[in-house]
Amino acid sequence: MSLQAFAYRKGEVEVIEPENFDRFQGYHRWISLIRPDKQELNLVVTKFSLHPLVVEDITNPTEIPKVDEYAGYTFIVTDIPEIEEGSVIIHKLSMVLGKDFLISISDHWDTIRVIETALLNKAGNIGDYGPDFLAYSLLDHATDHFYPVLDDLEDTITELEDDAMARPGKELLPRMADIRKNLLTLRKSVWQIRNVVNDLSRGASPFIAPTTLIYIRDIDDHITQMMDLIETYRDILASSRDIYMSAVSVSLNQVMKQLTIIATIMLPLTFIVGVYGMNFKNMPELYWEYGYYGVWAIIIAVTLIMLAYFRVKKWI
Repeated sequence: MSLQAFAYRKGEVEVIEPENFDRFQGYHRWISLIRPDKQELNLVVTKFSLHPLVVEDITNPTEIPKVDEYAGYTFIVTDIPEIEEGSVIIHKLSMVLGKDFLISISDHWDTIRVIETALLNKAGNIGDYGPDFLAYSLLDHATDHFYPVLDDLEDTITELEDDAMARPGKELLPRMADIRKNLLTLRKSVWQIRNVVNDLSRGASPFIAPTTLIYIRDIDDHITQMMDLIETYRDILASSRDIYMSAVSVSLNQVMKQLTIIATIMLPLTFIVGVYGMNFKNMPELYWEYGYYGVWAIIIAVTLIMLAYFRVKKWI
């Protein structure tokens, strides 16, 4: 079931039916929706009279992280990144935070299930505080999802850097482009989440207690660290691209050097065979018994002399 409802207060946690939500007055209440169908979403929208703009943002998979204030609740959107087949995919987590309730909507199972399990098992202190602390826990856990994604990208960038130095090939360019795209996606998302955290830290929501604001400000430290990591990885990627271009340039120079040496050797040889290919009658060498062998001797001698000269100059 993608819709779960919980009623909790210090020392007590109960799984309840959404229809019985209003019966648990005096409790903090949480409705959790994971990839809800239309019927489940309509049930929550109707029960809490959510604004049409909120519903539109909830159903928009490309909605950017933000904080909006409405009568009776605060609407919060954040991102949850994940690596799928080498690409960064951004999942959405939407939260409707009221005085004594929280509604969360997401398509990312792990984040929600971890907090649900912690609440049910009374792990940590999630159940000891209000829905604002629950919203913080979801926001914090969603933000922490950036770390394994960044670790994965770090391994990929390190491998790419090694390949750029040891085995530069044209297949590296598409890999660099993919990594750069992933880093840009993460950078954009982190900047937007930072705006959300800053807004909440400055008291954008009247439903967040001052004691919870301290925890929310701590998320900003994590975001700063992630931004530094992203910028570092971008610098490493740019360095790898420079290494690749240098390696390709060196390889091309070696090829051009070899071709130039071959062309230089062939130039006098072409001149020799060109002269004796004119077939004038007054060319004495044409009627010489050993003329053919003499030309070959000259060609071989010139070739050896030039090779020896190049060797002395350390061109080959």
